[in-house]
Amino acid sequence: MPALTGLLAGLLAGCAGSTPAAATVPGPAAEHSPTAGATAGRSDADRYPLGLTVFPVGQRRALPTLRGQTLAGPALALSSLKGRTVVLNVWASWCEPCRTELPGLASLATQLRASGVRFVGLDEDTDPGAAASAVRSTRSAYPHLVDRGTLLARLSPWLPAAVPGSLVVDPQGRVAARVVGPVTAAQLRPLLAGLAPV
Repeated sequence: MPALTGLLAGLLAGCAGSTPAAATVPGPAAEHSPTAGATAGRSDADRYPLGLTVFPVGQRRALPTLRGQTLAGPALALSSLKGRTVVLNVWASWCEPCRTELPGLASLATQLRASGVRFVGLDEDTDPGAAASAVRSTRSAYPHLVDRGTLLARLSPWLPAAVPGSLVVDPQGRVAARVVGPVTAAQLRPLLAGLAPV
């Protein structure tokens, strides 16, 4: 377990090092967590193991209410996407693994749009210009919610207060899987294929 703890600390330091504010995003109150109390005393490495975690149907919990302004301007509520499979990717332009995964996510979002899958970014940048530039350079056509840690804190039952991270939300609005760290199309494709829209 010390090796895993060190690896997670390295990942968090690798991205958070470029913007110290990201490392100090406050966590949510315990009532936001469907497993409040069950994780008391556990380290972040235990709560948020690196890589992919798939949740069986009976263990899926509803995504909390997430809404806000997007980088493009219009407001978005994730609840408006209920009935579709959603990939929610937490990122920031200052995070190297995030910049690496964005082009693949943009491409996959375009490929899967006709099948009803929707992608949404959760941008943790403090500089909207840098975030907008990253979105343009990767030709990301899906919406990106602007966040400064508040929305990310609501995801603490599944993700640490760090980037990158992703959630796959089923058509019923429940979290079906998470990826702590960078995500790839190879990880997402089989998950998304099994979560057809209702």
